[in-house]
Amino acid sequence: MDTALSVEGLRVWRGRSEIVRSIDLTIPSGQVVALLGANGAGKTTLIEGLLGHLPTKAEKFELFGKDVRGAKPWDMVRGGFVVVPQDRYLFTDMSVAENLAVAARRAGRRQDRSFELEELYDLFPRLSERQGQYAGTLSGGERSMLAIARGLALQPRVLVLDEPSLGLAPIVIDLIMSTIKRIAQSGLPILLVEQNVNQTLAMSSWGYVLESGEITASNDSDSLLGSDVILSGYLAVDVESAEGGS
Repeated sequence: MDTALSVEGLRVWRGRSEIVRSIDLTIPSGQVVALLGANGAGKTTLIEGLLGHLPTKAEKFELFGKDVRGAKPWDMVRGGFVVVPQDRYLFTDMSVAENLAVAARRAGRRQDRSFELEELYDLFPRLSERQGQYAGTLSGGERSMLAIARGLALQPRVLVLDEPSLGLAPIVIDLIMSTIKRIAQSGLPILLVEQNVNQTLAMSSWGYVLESGEITASNDSDSLLGSDVILSGYLAVDVESAEGGS
């Protein structure tokens, strides 16, 4: 199986503090990989390190076989590594259509374009209805949809979704997760970073559990869901909540 992203021995710093230590992580081509962890586990720090926003050291860091150690964020994006951050960072004083158009122009005329604007509106009909509405006036769920759509408009070869369900109502979470599943069916490799254990593992092939900046468990998703690290209490609040809503 081809590998989209391969990392070994990754360490990430914020200032003088080493937050993430000795991370080994692989995203196979065409697969969804889950990264699970409670608040403060280091998930966002890990993502910012992968993108090049934070200082890192790694024994190996390859994007589709190319060594990208020390690459700048814009180099990573040009190479197809696109992150949709949990804070979304939309252009709030621009319309939905303008937010998507900016990203589409940024992507240019790449030969491997996968997501045209019409397809994005098909994935997110709510955005189609609100094309002329300012992003700053959207609901939380609509902002999450727009952030994901804008990431897709950049024509990613690997997509990282950082807490796309954060702060959303259960019915909206179900809608977002269902759409992510549709996106995954296109064959786009996805790193899905979440606290929502059951839904995330249900759509992924492999999962990692991050705790205090270190990977404490990794396995195929079915095995991980029934593992001691989940059932013994780690992330238990999320597991119980998800089961209660099923």
